[in-house]
Amino acid sequence: MRAVTVWLMTVGLMGSASAASCGDFVALNVKTPEGYCVAIVQKNLKFPRGVLALKDSTVLVVEMGGWGNNLGAVAQVTPGKSIKRYLQGLDRPHGIRQGPDGRIYVGEDSRIIRFDLKNPAARTVVVSSLPDSGRHPLKSFVFDAQKNLVVNYGSSTDNCENQKGKASCSETSTRSLLKQFTLDWKGGGKVTGSLTLAKGLRNSMGLALHPSGTLLQAENSRDALGSLLKVPDEDLPHDELNVVQKGGFYGWPYCYDNQQNAPEFPSFKCQNSIKPAVLLPGHGAPLGIAYAPENAYPVLQNTVVVGLHGYRSNGHRIVMYQVNGKGIPSGKLQNVVWDWDTKPGQKQGAPVDISFAPDGGFYFTDDKNGLLLKFQRQD
Repeated sequence: MRAVTVWLMTVGLMGSASAASCGDFVALNVKTPEGYCVAIVQKNLKFPRGVLALKDSTVLVVEMGGWGNNLGAVAQVTPGKSIKRYLQGLDRPHGIRQGPDGRIYVGEDSRIIRFDLKNPAARTVVVSSLPDSGRHPLKSFVFDAQKNLVVNYGSSTDNCENQKGKASCSETSTRSLLKQFTLDWKGGGKVTGSLTLAKGLRNSMGLALHPSGTLLQAENSRDALGSLLKVPDEDLPHDELNVVQKGGFYGWPYCYDNQQNAPEFPSFKCQNSIKPAVLLPGHGAPLGIAYAPENAYPVLQNTVVVGLHGYRSNGHRIVMYQVNGKGIPSGKLQNVVWDWDTKPGQKQGAPVDISFAPDGGFYFTDDKNGLLLKFQRQD
């Protein structure tokens, strides 16, 4: 795949005296497949995380605001025209989806709320008292093929380091899992039940539903493995793409990669854990994934697109994998947006969430630089 470099010449991150264009917008200085570019749609966002492209061509962006409490909001961006903010004071919000009922759902650190865009102030709480302590408090979520709400309960530790060497890790009964909530859609969307869908998933920040019903999870794997194994750790352990199976166990904290034992738990039977569908680059930090819809640009057809947020060598880029008819990824990684390192007039990128637009391109956020961006055709 040939690539083109789109140049942005700036006097600061965004101020430009002379800049390449991407449609009606200034272009980001990155590499993309030939014929495509990345547009800077909105700047000066407040630590943007989740993103949701709507059919009316506006875009909802979750502004987390930072890691402090109650700094968040939801911004509605009309590209090139305006921005409105709703629901000020959200507590470390991250995920955003449109539910089966058409309402907008947002994940705060300890609850999921919903609202109607016609009256955002009249928000309601869907589920509350979600675990919000420790290392991974943020809530990503997705609606599955049965319209159940599936929520990430990220681990509270890196690798259960406080219990290393013990036969079991106590937090795996309440954290490092996916929780499924059943909702009564005929009764207004009230929660009527819940169950643990899958375990052994350290931090499921990326979740995506394929039209076939396959639920795909992006696993943010542990740290500090290289120092324990006394080997370079730039590529170890790999992050993962996992196909979620009801009742499945995926290995954390006992195992990594393809059923390899973590050095802290050498006796655990990792062969009983489910192997990843794909091993992602180590420390890439996949925070957002999205299946390309039928109307996606040709270069994106039959793929799952993955945003790698990490600052290390394998991160700060967007990649894709080919998928089969059931949405199972395989094959080699292909770059979509890359060469996003620090360079004159531009800081290293940090892509978070991804949402496909009605025209076949996709929007994505960059939290560290406060940007809403769009991958689109180069006119």
